[in-house]
Amino acid sequence: MKKIKKVLLMTLVCLAMLSFASFEVTASYEKNTAITGVTLYSPQEVALALVANSKVSLEKDIITERVVNNVTTLLDDVLLPASMGIETPNIDMTKIEKTILISTLDPAFLDAVAEHAPANCSLIYSDMTLSEYYALEDTWVLPNEIIITAKLTYEELQDVDMSKWTYGTYKAFYAKRNLDDRLSRFTPTELRTLQDRGVQFNDIMYLFKEFHTPDNILAQSDDTLRQTIEGYYEFTLDGIMSSITRVIPPSQYYTLVNFPRYGGDYFHNSVLTTTYYQQLQADRTLRTQKELYNNTSNTLCTTNMHGTFSQSQLGAHEGIDFTHPSGTATPTIRAVFKGTRYTTNALSHQLSVYDANSPDYPKTYNYLHMNSITAGTSVTVKSNVGTQGNQGNATGYHVHFEVQEGNTRSLSPGNDHVVGSLSPYRLDAYIGEL
Repeated sequence: MKKIKKVLLMTLVCLAMLSFASFEVTASYEKNTAITGVTLYSPQEVALALVANSKVSLEKDIITERVVNNVTTLLDDVLLPASMGIETPNIDMTKIEKTILISTLDPAFLDAVAEHAPANCSLIYSDMTLSEYYALEDTWVLPNEIIITAKLTYEELQDVDMSKWTYGTYKAFYAKRNLDDRLSRFTPTELRTLQDRGVQFNDIMYLFKEFHTPDNILAQSDDTLRQTIEGYYEFTLDGIMSSITRVIPPSQYYTLVNFPRYGGDYFHNSVLTTTYYQQLQADRTLRTQKELYNNTSNTLCTTNMHGTFSQSQLGAHEGIDFTHPSGTATPTIRAVFKGTRYTTNALSHQLSVYDANSPDYPKTYNYLHMNSITAGTSVTVKSNVGTQGNQGNATGYHVHFEVQEGNTRSLSPGNDHVVGSLSPYRLDAYIGEL
């Protein structure tokens, strides 16, 4: 009893301190909660509303534990227009609570909360959801190192006073910038062509992930585009419906996040981290892109990141897919790290570079879908290793960069929901340096 009273007392003290610090953490979502300017709905609410409105059906009866009020209003808020006459509901996942607990994710989440919150309040955060975390994170002022990176990356921010910008301010900025970047890759005529074919612009992200370039997207048949988009609708719907059917769908492993300079995508929970570390990862990914293509563009042109869900493979993507910022199909590829060259699996044109003396531990860097591979046995940083292509299991010109531990040229399977490769985001800080 004394222990219980002590815990309750500590909790009350923490709550009082939190109130004094002018922010609040919502412990549960028994009601729709306005967070970061939008109303979030629990997956259960949305799933039951879809069933009640006959948007989807179930093969077995379910016992509804809660009654969904205002079904039509909820669905009007959550459902987006579907592309190409697709009947599967297109759900706006930014309106859905991210119910995964941050205590199950990267330790950086709890570390960040502890850094910004009053001391001795770990009890409050042990069951914090990702949605609650992001609502809290959005109120924090940007650290100076992110401001420096932002000004180097975005020319329009160079003369802007960002000293009072919060994470929320910055997220809103780069979300719009990501959208503008994707728009700018299409000509007005190309955008009208997609619109005439019934493609909603919000769905173009899915098409970039599978086909990599505007030209290749436009070259696909209507059936191919429809199947690709519907696959992502079904993936999202599976995640929602699992909350009432007790089914374990692939989407239990992935969470939708808005990644800096890349955009919104489903990332495997094992690679999720805080916005601060996502910014560092985006910075290193951009540096990798600059080295790969010997290009100075500050626009990140990646179509799949490490740990994102791949519709074509029906599993976790094991590397990063890069495309040249100018859209060049077969540019020269330069080595990001030094090592010993191995040409493996000629059918997929895979180049493997083994570095036995990397700063932390030996690693193998793999470059896939190469159109040609430069001869020789030794690779130095910035040296020519071949040209980008669309060879092997590729649907458009790009280079897939994947990292494995030790001297191994075998690749992690991409058709499962286990991330088996090393994170390219967490390579040593000397990308492209001797």
